[in-house]
Amino acid sequence: MRHVRDCSLAGGERAIVSRRRSFWKDASSPWEDFVRIFPFVDLVLFDYKVSDSEAHRTFTGVSNDLNRENLARIDETGIPIEIRIPVIPGINDEKGNIEESARFLSRFNGITGVVLLPYHSLGETKYQRFGREYRLAGLASPTRDRMEEIAGRLRGSGLPARVL
Repeated sequence: MRHVRDCSLAGGERAIVSRRRSFWKDASSPWEDFVRIFPFVDLVLFDYKVSDSEAHRTFTGVSNDLNRENLARIDETGIPIEIRIPVIPGINDEKGNIEESARFLSRFNGITGVVLLPYHSLGETKYQRFGREYRLAGLASPTRDRMEEIAGRLRGSGLPARVL
């Protein structure tokens, strides 16, 4: 693999220009997939959705056990990690999930930021084009106040949270 400079490697299928060499991969990928990329990156973008494993399985189709294990192993590498949390009303914005996420994430030393991403329905038309049911049809985006409230809870646990 040759050295890649000044781009974000996203899921292996596309590159996005950036000032850093960052990396995003499906967190439920085997550990070996991560290790091959680490020499080429200086930041890991890590999507974290739901703390409860069964709830994660319900909403994403897979348990988050491997995701959580991979996050712990990435933290041990010393590569900085930026956590990205898509905030989806009624799915992962409840107080219990936010508090459990804060407890879990605050254990790690390598987290340099937690970015809260408000849910949006931009993917709905893509689902329609492919004849697939969009399970979140009609769901409204969280308000800015709600996003700031969640960020405040995370900051209260010592996490450097911000709203995008």
